[in-house]
Amino acid sequence: PEGSLKKSNFDYRAFSNLDFYCYDPVYDLAGLATELELASIKANLPANPAARQLKKEYETLTGEAVSEERWLLYSWVSYLARNHNPAQEKQSSEMTRGLARSFQAYYASVYFADLEPTVNGTLCALDVDGVLETGKFGFPALSPASASALRSLIRHGYRPVLVTGRSLAEVRERCYNYRLSGGVAEYGGVIYNHRTGETHELLNESERASLQELRHVLGTMEGVCLDSDYRVAVRAYHLRPSGRRHGLSSEEVKAALDKSGTAGLIRSIPGYNQTDFMVVGVDKGTGLREMLAAFEPEARTGEQSPVAFAVGDTEADLPMLRMAARAWAPGHSAAAMKNEPVRVTRQAYQAGLKQATAELLGHQPGHCAICRVGPYPDETQQLFGLLEVMDSSKAGKARHALLQLLRLARSAKYNR
Repeated sequence: PEGSLKKSNFDYRAFSNLDFYCYDPVYDLAGLATELELASIKANLPANPAARQLKKEYETLTGEAVSEERWLLYSWVSYLARNHNPAQEKQSSEMTRGLARSFQAYYASVYFADLEPTVNGTLCALDVDGVLETGKFGFPALSPASASALRSLIRHGYRPVLVTGRSLAEVRERCYNYRLSGGVAEYGGVIYNHRTGETHELLNESERASLQELRHVLGTMEGVCLDSDYRVAVRAYHLRPSGRRHGLSSEEVKAALDKSGTAGLIRSIPGYNQTDFMVVGVDKGTGLREMLAAFEPEARTGEQSPVAFAVGDTEADLPMLRMAARAWAPGHSAAAMKNEPVRVTRQAYQAGLKQATAELLGHQPGHCAICRVGPYPDETQQLFGLLEVMDSSKAGKARHALLQLLRLARSAKYNR
């Protein structure tokens, strides 16, 4: 009643192997933190600091340190428990966003805690989806390969920035957790300076009106959902019975553009799980140039590019890649990079980013005195070993994951 949180009761029975419960009180705290985080996501608010504060208060009161791995895994189970639908296995967008935030916070605490955003380093432009993060676990997350690449770039004085189709809010979250100085969001529609907190939209009034009209038409089409996070670009999708997103058909795209009167003014951008829309003439390249004007007003306009390094994996990344002195694409995007001055790595996805970073630095990320990490506790090493399945080839993935799970199971802290 006085506004504080109190535990109202306790569970009085034993647990079934079909339950999402256990005897560890830290799991109860992780569940409460999950509820707080889901509430902030539904309200389109930033990450709730009270969610992390619960863990700190518990450690203070009990004198027991709660490892980041224990907190992360309990949070993961808590999200699954609150969104579990045995009939449909539906995964809500709030759950996906919450899990992404949990993993970002984990890497921030364990892998990037000693870093500060680079202020004066040479810019490196990185796409997010398919390059820095993938959704192999059902939500976007770094892998050990991309985390080590990002950390090594920062440690060696480079200034990585995100250039992505994701929303401004998602770029802001990643800049905070990954210790980045800024980013280009929503396909060049808005830039973000994390050091100052300033944002700048590139669209004029007429272009904003065109997108708003298209947004209205899409909102009236049967089965079409709109992502409310997007304030400049438009992200539209359908939901499958399983709860997963998929993009619009070409017929739906044409009908929406024709009905809104925006054909020729707005282009569609097909994605992995959605269809995005942005005005013609604004792309990742124009956004990156605007960022250069803001971050590097004295940048030279001669032959040497102020963007030292860029990695992208789709046609939407080409305007960004063409601006870089060294442009790379992960192996899975070879078809999109045909006839382009872009080097394609042998490895795909995040492992491809790590390979490209190694070429830039002259050594494997994390393998020199400047960018080396650790040593880490056993729990951290075991979880990283499990997460490395994201970077493995198809052969041996299952065996690798099983071995890591067995190692985690042997840890006494997980046998409560």
